[in-house]
Amino acid sequence: MGCHLLNVPSLSMDLSQPSAVEATAEGATEEAGPVRSHVIWDLPARRGQAALRFHWYDGGALPPAHLFPGQTYGGNGVLMVGSEDTLLTSYESLPGGGKLRSGRTAADLKSIPELFEKYPDTEGAHYQEWIRSCKGGPRALSAFDLAGPVTETLLLGNLAIRAGQRLEWDAKALKVRNLPSANAWVKTAYRPGFVG
Repeated sequence: MGCHLLNVPSLSMDLSQPSAVEATAEGATEEAGPVRSHVIWDLPARRGQAALRFHWYDGGALPPAHLFPGQTYGGNGVLMVGSEDTLLTSYESLPGGGKLRSGRTAADLKSIPELFEKYPDTEGAHYQEWIRSCKGGPRALSAFDLAGPVTETLLLGNLAIRAGQRLEWDAKALKVRNLPSANAWVKTAYRPGFVG
């Protein structure tokens, strides 16, 4: 679900090329991921945007309640805390959209230009977008150059869970700087005769 949930934050804040990642997790094994985790990425200033810390919670772990008082968090959603307002989206508790902490509504934000097409069928929107792109239409928001870096960022969270410590990441070289043994999880050593 991570890549789907992070589409809006990644398109608006560019969550690619973190400089560090750390995680706490419960129940992870060599063969399976954790039953609960909290992952934190540090993203340096990039493309005109300020540095930020990005948090991921799963398995029942939730953001602190004081970030959006009076609102019950759903099991799937995104909470974006900004300098002017906080946006909460949730598939369960806020179907069909989101809610701003200030109480402002879409009508209050009409002066902000919309950058993305709205689909009448929100459940099938990503399928429609992909099919149109395949047929020569506009590039899908799930194109590899957009989705790949988000996937890479999320996978670094798995690396931090396995390593059990904060990792300093060199995004250009695709290497962990402070724990060289963790680099064995970054690239697979293939048997002779297989492409790698």
